Amino acid sequence: MFDHVLHTDRIISAATTGVDFSRIFNRYGVVSINYHGPTAIHTLILDGCRKRGIAGASLWCHCPAYLQGITHHGLMIQLGRILGEMIPFSIRTDELQTRWEALEIQIQQLISENPKLEGIIEEIRKKKREGAWQGIKQNGSDQGNVINLEDFRD
Repeated sequence: MFDHVLHTDRIISAATTGVDFSRIFNRYGVVSINYHGPTAIHTLILDGCRKRGIAGASLWCHCPAYLQGITHHGLMIQLGRILGEMIPFSIRTDELQTRWEALEIQIQQLISENPKLEGIIEEIRKKKREGAWQGIKQNGSDQGNVINLEDFRD
């Protein structure tokens, strides 16, 4: 899910069918979803799980709105670790970590070359320091303010 977060953040939110994953979620800083309003297919699936007594969870990775068309390997590592404890199974994240480290260098270089994008990121940092990272208002659809997949070099 695109959100007003930084590429260095690893924010994941979740809703569950009442199964207590709080110990796991607390360890990884997973934010509990407490939303009431129009829903999507995820809610219907979780409701079906609840009615049948099946454990279920909906996990949402908060990806930076300024990174589009890019796999956020850092979030995939975090998600893999969480799922590995919930199910349980093991997942090797060595390759994801290597890819993320290389990608982070490229992202930082692209940000430093784009003063407008640097300003947007500084605004997100400021809102985060103020404790209002979700309340930021930004126009992330302007192509000059978005890092696209084409920006990355092989």
